[in-house]
Amino acid sequence: MRDLADGSVAVVSGASNYPGIAPFGPPEAYPEFVITPRDLDPSNRVYPMVRQALHLLGLDAARFGIPAWNPLGEIISPGHRVLLKPNWVLHFNAGGGPLEAVVTHAAVLRPVVDYVLLALKGRGELIVMPPFNRMVGGQPINKRGALGFGPILSSGCVDLREADIFLLDGTRVS
Repeated sequence: MRDLADGSVAVVSGASNYPGIAPFGPPEAYPEFVITPRDLDPSNRVYPMVRQALHLLGLDAARFGIPAWNPLGEIISPGHRVLLKPNWVLHFNAGGGPLEAVVTHAAVLRPVVDYVLLALKGRGELIVMPPFNRMVGGQPINKRGALGFGPILSSGCVDLREADIFLLDGTRVS
């Protein structure tokens, strides 16, 4: 298993803007996925950049480019509960710059979701955590005296007291 605590970083450049239309599928068929032609988005240059970053990090390196490639398979196993927390905190950039500078665009999230689902192999849960801010009914969790985790817990959907939560390096959070 690859040591994820080594501090490795992958830098990929290419796309200068995000594709404009959801669902932000890959621009071409990749051997690790069963994708029908209607799922492809030839304008999406972000998806292959995320894929390339996973490859550059050496995740499942021996099988890159073949149907068995599963870059998150050493981290995520079938039956796991996976929590993704994209940065969707505000609907504006308080510093005056573009919105894209402060939020995770769905074109970046889509390939991450696809690779998590690939690793889960149809067994387990994927939860995309909503933002924790007062505009959506939640509160920050890193603030003394915070009353709750936000809308996902107040709705009763997920009880983090019953969840096993791990960082990508395997450190247990709960």
